[in-house]
Amino acid sequence: MKRILIICVMLFLTACSSIDGIKINTRMEDLRKYETSKITLPKRKVFVADFSNKTRYGKGKFLNFGVEVISTELSKTDRYRVLERDKEKLAAIGKEIEFINNIAEKKSRIAKELNLTQADFAVFGTLTSFGVQEIAKNSLISTGVVQVVRASVDIKVLNLRTGETWSETGEATSEEKSSTYLGTYGSGNSYNQNSEERAVRLAIVDAMNKAIVRIDKTAWVGNGKIVKNRLYISGLSKENPLPQGTKFEVFLRGEAIYLEDELIGYEEEKLGVAVVEKGNIISYSGKEANNTVVVVRLISE
Repeated sequence: MKRILIICVMLFLTACSSIDGIKINTRMEDLRKYETSKITLPKRKVFVADFSNKTRYGKGKFLNFGVEVISTELSKTDRYRVLERDKEKLAAIGKEIEFINNIAEKKSRIAKELNLTQADFAVFGTLTSFGVQEIAKNSLISTGVVQVVRASVDIKVLNLRTGETWSETGEATSEEKSSTYLGTYGSGNSYNQNSEERAVRLAIVDAMNKAIVRIDKTAWVGNGKIVKNRLYISGLSKENPLPQGTKFEVFLRGEAIYLEDELIGYEEEKLGVAVVEKGNIISYSGKEANNTVVVVRLISE
């Protein structure tokens, strides 16, 4: 009877440990607070430029993992075109589609390195804090360890159209329990690397949630062309028509503006306005601009 009682206690405690794990995974989903409503405007183009580890723990660790998690978070929103910008992959496939048509001869350092001019936003991630603590939990019938992992991640977003940057911070804690009972039964005391990745992933999700909300609040800007008093916007599709009455301001892009050899924006001349009539038929009124490539800015009501 005593042996059966001990086994029952062991199974109960093990079940509690697994429930804790489920709660951690559920929390990851709960962190995603951005709106999931249908996006009618063309998707913004985003790429993940880099993920670095600034902590003393495991130099070079989590780098590819961080890039993949950020890319996954961007894709899950279904509101971005996540562009491939891995330098090794780009080198393997040769030259990427020409992004440098109709832009200034000089380019920003980022554009020079990665050829990113046509993206709207660049995202950088940094692991800024990481720690692992193991706490012994012993009793008359069990020996156990609670592994506590804490991580902090900074996400920096660069608006490639304006040069504006901002950062968001995410923090997370992950716990993993292991134990043995009377030296025979239990889940063992082995070190669990999954808890480390879970903590870093949670921290990234926490920071990305804030970054995505902020991007949503950034005025939508796109590229288009005026042809016979109609505006055609890049990225529109028949399957995703714009709401009737949607209004845009139309600008002619001018000279590039630099600050200490860094591209921070462009001069713009307002040409006119455009209004969606039906579907993706958009009428233009303003200065003569037939066959002109333009910058299009959504007018928020």
